[in-house]
Amino acid sequence: MRLTLETAHTTDELAAQCDAATTTHLARLMLHTFAVLGAAHSWDHLGELAEDLARDAARLGLPIADQDPETLTHWEQITETPPGPPDPRPSTDAAAVVLAAEQLAERFSEDLLAAEIAGQLNRPEADALVDLLAATGAARAAHLWSAAHAAHDQEEDAHRAASCSPGI
Repeated sequence: MRLTLETAHTTDELAAQCDAATTTHLARLMLHTFAVLGAAHSWDHLGELAEDLARDAARLGLPIADQDPETLTHWEQITETPPGPPDPRPSTDAAAVVLAAEQLAERFSEDLLAAEIAGQLNRPEADALVDLLAATGAARAAHLWSAAHAAHDQEEDAHRAASCSPGI
């Protein structure tokens, strides 16, 4: 999913464009940013961080670059509108959510499916699927997807392969 920033005028309008996957990507991007800033002994490498953030944000359609005055005014307008309360989740029935997650885990427990699809996922997507599978007790499926994704890791993702399977 890509965010359509030009049509949004408030934080809530931006949030309304976000599905679960986009929200997950944004949360991971924010947490990664905080972790990198917090882990720095000094902030003399902010240029590299800005490049990394720009690359990651571009996957969501978030431009991070020098902006013309009109775009800057647009962003300022959005930042000046506080977000409202989050929308309620579609199902507050815990049993229905657990059943749906278990059914998903069952469907995604096939070796061939993992081998064909895992390499197409980016790291946060693979992590989210592995986390869901592990949370439903499908440890074998979680390990399967983790290993299948790790086999397709790019060099910069290789550090994640060992930790891509939580609790397994």
